[in-house]
Amino acid sequence: MGHGRLCRPTHPRHLAPHLNHPPPRAAQGLDHATSRVAREEIFGPVVTVHPFHSEDDAVRLVNDSPYGLAGSVWTNDLTLAHRVTRRIHSGLLWVNCWLHRDLRVPFGGVKQSGLGREGGAYSLDFYSEYKTVTIFTGPPEVEEETEHAQA
Repeated sequence: MGHGRLCRPTHPRHLAPHLNHPPPRAAQGLDHATSRVAREEIFGPVVTVHPFHSEDDAVRLVNDSPYGLAGSVWTNDLTLAHRVTRRIHSGLLWVNCWLHRDLRVPFGGVKQSGLGREGGAYSLDFYSEYKTVTIFTGPPEVEEETEHAQA
């Protein structure tokens, strides 16, 4: 696949002075098996584009990663969307959108993309440490002496 190509769009001029992050980047032609950009989670405005030849090939490429935080599927075929999202190993998937999220539902990744879930009631467990304390409030328990103990 070669070294790949990085496309760097620029911010609209009227917004550029007010933005505190780099402009989005799109990379194509990367070797999916060896490119860190293609295989690792990059927290920034970066997307890698990979060709695929079939649905199975696309799912294989997506799942061939130690990470699985979030992803998106873009299609006009809702049946295909249901079928593919069942097969993709990811904690969060969007279909024909990105970053729409109901804060009442759990959020979290699979594989090496996080631990546990947060969001909604799941946050209570995620941010809690449980301790069990048992307090007996009755009279003290005293063992009765037996004849053998007195001898």
